[in-house]
Amino acid sequence: MLIEKEQADSLCLLASMEADNQDARARHRAVSAAKVAVRHAVRFISEAGVQMHGGMGVTEENILSQYVKRLSMVQATFGDCDHHLAHFGAVMASETEEA
Repeated sequence: MLIEKEQADSLCLLASMEADNQDARARHRAVSAAKVAVRHAVRFISEAGVQMHGGMGVTEENILSQYVKRLSMVQATFGDCDHHLAHFGAVMASETEEA
């Protein structure tokens, strides 16, 4: 779970560093890659956390269930994973055509 979190953090840091880049494709590629990595990490960590806590992981008394619900909603913010995967693929395809 820590490895997934660190990978997502690294891609988010890369995306924030690319925010000032004049090359729009590099900026879009970094943001889409970060969104996909965060979605993957969120899903993996949420499911693993619930699994580790057993049935208690989905009860209202446990804070984990509240995080899982919130993270499920955050995943759809600013485009879902399918949108960003398609966008990432389109950017990569346009770069290879120019090369």
